Amino acid sequence: MPPLLTMDYKKPDRLKMIEQALKAKAPKFYRELKKASRLQTFLRKRESEMMESYQEQEREIVFGSHPTNDTLKDLQKLESNLRQLWEETLAVWLEFPEEETTALLQESSPLAEVGNRRPQLTLVEKAPRR
Repeated sequence: MPPLLTMDYKKPDRLKMIEQALKAKAPKFYRELKKASRLQTFLRKRESEMMESYQEQEREIVFGSHPTNDTLKDLQKLESNLRQLWEETLAVWLEFPEEETTALLQESSPLAEVGNRRPQLTLVEKAPRR
């Protein structure tokens, strides 16, 4: 069974988790996003990219596994691998490196609004592929 927080109905919990991590690890960036009314957009995009990354790697694990004659052992290994993948996903996506937040702050500065440009909230790094 995949980790509970990866279920679709847990999206509000994931958004809250990302918000809490952002507030704790990049408070200046958090304040700027909130002040510019872009916090919810950023959180939704971050959550979407995080889950896309997780699901892509989840498919690789599930379809790349080679079953043996021991179904219980196979399921335990699969569950363990998915749990480890989720932990690695969180470790990557709940970090907000200074260079990333600085770049995003520059893109979302008031000067960026002059030409009605919408700042890109694309991440600098994605989760490493297995």
